[in-house]
Amino acid sequence: MTKQAWKPGAPALETLSFTVRLRRGGPWRPLRHRWQNFAVTVPADYTVVELLESIKGHQDPSLAFRHSCHHGSCGTCAMKVNGLERLTCVTTVADVVKEGGHLEVEPLGHLPWVSDLVADAAPLFDNLEALGPGHVRMNGIFAGCIECGACISACPIGGPRSGYVGPAPLAAARDALVTGQAPGLGWGLLLERVDGNHGVWQCHTAFECSRACPADVDPAGAIIQLRQLLASGQAKSLAGLAMSRGSAAIGAPAAGPAPAGGAPHDHRPRREGGEGW
Repeated sequence: MTKQAWKPGAPALETLSFTVRLRRGGPWRPLRHRWQNFAVTVPADYTVVELLESIKGHQDPSLAFRHSCHHGSCGTCAMKVNGLERLTCVTTVADVVKEGGHLEVEPLGHLPWVSDLVADAAPLFDNLEALGPGHVRMNGIFAGCIECGACISACPIGGPRSGYVGPAPLAAARDALVTGQAPGLGWGLLLERVDGNHGVWQCHTAFECSRACPADVDPAGAIIQLRQLLASGQAKSLAGLAMSRGSAAIGAPAAGPAPAGGAPHDHRPRREGGEGW
């Protein structure tokens, strides 16, 4: 993000001085799990990602975190800031800390911890691909999802480690049903997953997922709608209608058409060549 340059004669840019407390370590270095404090002075309009970049560049080059787009569209930089899930590339330090205060940053919860501020979103991606339409971003009701993992972290049920499918994948399953777009698992396995012990009935309707969602997707509302579809029998009817139109056979993986020029685009963030690792 480009910052406005200070010019001679112009008012000084406002700065904030405070302490940043970062979660450090990872499963590969269990003896080094700790919280580490950094004293910083940065422009008040710095985003939390820019703050982390400053710490990495000037105080500790070993700090690991993830970021990419810097404008809130890719979901890569989601972390917990002062205990709440946020996109750190669009959260300014002035939004979350005062002069002389303390700012705490840690990785998302309920996802495998990789290192420092990095969580592995692979369980979320796998469930989205299994239960959601292959082109969910383009045509579906769930197209606003940026796959950041904030809803998984905020959910009190415990995310993939508890066996729970999770808010975003269940919302994607709802999208597959109401649009008739074939899910990766096929219709039969989708109904089995969402109506099973770890599907919509494991949700406690805490609505924390919708609170945390930076894209206002409202996964909790989607889960409630999916429950209604299952309880009324409409889910099976919608799946049957989709199959009659040639979407996919029950239990068979959906084979969506590849875009011109090769295989479907994989939009998931990758570790290779990215910044902040």
